[in-house]
Amino acid sequence: MESSTLISLWQESLMLVRWNTSKLLLLASLNTFIRAISLMMRYFWWLIVAIMALNIGALYKEAGLFHEVALYSSIVLMNLYLFYFLLAVRPSVENKDFCYFFRYFSGLIIFMLSGLPYLLNGNQNLAVWLLCSLIGHFLFICMNYSTFFFLDSDLSLKSLLPSIKRGITLVWSFLPGIIIFNLIIFFVSIILSFMIGLVGTLVVYTLNVNVGVLGLVAALTTSGLHAALTSVLYTKIKHGHFSLFFE
Repeated sequence: MESSTLISLWQESLMLVRWNTSKLLLLASLNTFIRAISLMMRYFWWLIVAIMALNIGALYKEAGLFHEVALYSSIVLMNLYLFYFLLAVRPSVENKDFCYFFRYFSGLIIFMLSGLPYLLNGNQNLAVWLLCSLIGHFLFICMNYSTFFFLDSDLSLKSLLPSIKRGITLVWSFLPGIIIFNLIIFFVSIILSFMIGLVGTLVVYTLNVNVGVLGLVAALTTSGLHAALTSVLYTKIKHGHFSLFFE
């Protein structure tokens, strides 16, 4: 991609965050989020209950092996929940029933790649930690968009690498706007965490377990809002610049 084309796309991405446009995108994201929540409660309420139960178990560090099993199991199920949430917010004319979610389960392959960059984040050096965090978050966002591209493909292995390439291309081409929208979600998560902490302090002043569950609800809500926003931006950018991704 030529530098002039990239600069032009970056300028266009900043147009997305202008109030008139961003207001519509955020409202569309909220509507998508609400619809996805209804689907998740209908088909995956058991997954939400399991995550919360394991999260409670993970809080008891004195439990030893049970604590470790509950902790890692909750992480696995959390990622499974986020993947199904991506399917729920995915733009599609298909009937989103249980068969729909089962049919696209193979898309989990590419979604799980989004967590790999965070494995680099074990360095104690602050500068290296920050660098790995930035790289990890960038690739996480790319893999979210790549997952949508893969779900819209024929779901074969030969479509895996092209989908990853398209996801990275989308994020890099519209990086300034995507960064700003992700910062908006970040600030929303801060506000949610503050409200959850306030509720935990005022209402649940003796049971740390409940506070932990409330914190998990905040995390699931924030992740869901991010997935909904990703879906809306994916649809707008893909259809507006189809030739950029498909030659």
